[in-house]
Amino acid sequence: MGHSIIVERVYSRQPDAGHYRVLVDRLWPRGISRRSLRLDLWAKEIAPSTQLRQWFAHRPERFQEFRNRYVSQLDASGYAEEFAQTCSETLRERDIALLYAARDERFNHARVLLDWLQRHGVGKAEAMEVYAHPAETSDSALRCSWARVDDELMVRYHDREWGTPNHDRRALFELLSLELMQSGLSWRTILHKREAMDEAFHGFDIERVAAMGAETDELLHNEGIVRNRLKIRAIVNNAKTIVRLASEGIDFADYVWSFVGGVPVVNRQVDHGSAPSSTALSEHMSRQMKRDGFNFVGQVVAHSFMEASGMVNDHEIGCFRHAQIAALAEGDDPQ
Repeated sequence: MGHSIIVERVYSRQPDAGHYRVLVDRLWPRGISRRSLRLDLWAKEIAPSTQLRQWFAHRPERFQEFRNRYVSQLDASGYAEEFAQTCSETLRERDIALLYAARDERFNHARVLLDWLQRHGVGKAEAMEVYAHPAETSDSALRCSWARVDDELMVRYHDREWGTPNHDRRALFELLSLELMQSGLSWRTILHKREAMDEAFHGFDIERVAAMGAETDELLHNEGIVRNRLKIRAIVNNAKTIVRLASEGIDFADYVWSFVGGVPVVNRQVDHGSAPSSTALSEHMSRQMKRDGFNFVGQVVAHSFMEASGMVNDHEIGCFRHAQIAALAEGDDPQ
């Protein structure tokens, strides 16, 4: 089994003797003796410059620009290339721990350094979320914490769909269906079953799903989808509800977007993992949708649906998509 690189705060726990321990700060961490830290290498030369560190000041809204500048410094540093070679050779024998002293565990240079090393073919990540870079996206892009995974479907969904304002009734029905299917499961599971569910539910064509009858029982034998009778019936019921609303002159896209007044709510999440799973807005939406005949639309499902469809911009403020989508909401050019 190959060895890995981890990122660890110097104050977080007792040193692991099995790791090759590298301090990647220019200054020695306060309150720690050199003996207790048990370093193998102090790589101060590859830490961000003093000027860049002072400018950043660990302000989350500056992290994207800080990251770009730090990567430029690394790319121009001959020492960084030597360090990458040292890490590559060390990983043949031992794991590596990149140590930093900053209090901020998410927005710090050690994680950027790990990303830079990986993009240079050095090591794999362990015990942390990694940055993935599909070809169509700039490799300087920092994503939301939940999308820093080694899963192409998750990354693509984050970069192309999640949080992008969507007013297409079929696409909105699909997102609502996927979100209710996800209840109690991981989103990764849903994405990997998405293609099979798309086929099972006729491409989420609302009228065709509304007309589904006995064939829904057959879906319980379809191993490619989430085989939950209540969820399957809820999807069919919701399609019928959308058809009924349409007969009353109410377009589904207009209906759901009315809960935010037709304009996306722009939040400023620092860490999506600590963000609320529901809000007063999603609770209101859930209650009203249930009154109008929708099933399996609790406040958590409603909140996730609003996030996915772009009614709420919950991309982390350090994520490259936050500013792009906020610009779309304001009618500006996101480029």
